[in-house]
Amino acid sequence: MHILGLFFTVVAVVNTEDPRKIDVRKLAGLADPLPPKIVPPPKVTMWEVANCARYSIRLAGLLGASAVVLGAYGAHTLLANPDPNLDEAKKVFETANRYHFYHSIALLAAPLARYPKVTSMFLVMGMVMFCGPLYLQTLRQDSRFRHVTPFGGTSLIIAWLTFII
Repeated sequence: MHILGLFFTVVAVVNTEDPRKIDVRKLAGLADPLPPKIVPPPKVTMWEVANCARYSIRLAGLLGASAVVLGAYGAHTLLANPDPNLDEAKKVFETANRYHFYHSIALLAAPLARYPKVTSMFLVMGMVMFCGPLYLQTLRQDSRFRHVTPFGGTSLIIAWLTFII
């Protein structure tokens, strides 16, 4: 019975198609021997990437400017004060300002990540939760929000890890 069914299948294929174009591999149910054609992705210019991520870039500009303003304010008020009791506050302020600058610049690269909105969100959230309490502690002598700082640091770490996924 099996041979008879194969015979009718071959006859049906021969009758419906051109006999010169019969593919034996097709009759046997095997896959096409040629791999699929690889189509290169369309070329994207940096201007197109920047246009898609204009909010992230604008936010990076705003946060970078605020880092400059806070750095100047701290340099003229806190860091210019020769009081030795403020040495710890000066170190904390410099750390907050340095991280603020670094991550404002990193926000410029967020559009190049696979998930730019996620990366931007974690960078901004980390800057607010890490640098904000440190700024408050040094400029207002208010350490109530100091316990939020580790969550901000964790958010910044996650933001950097989103570049590799």
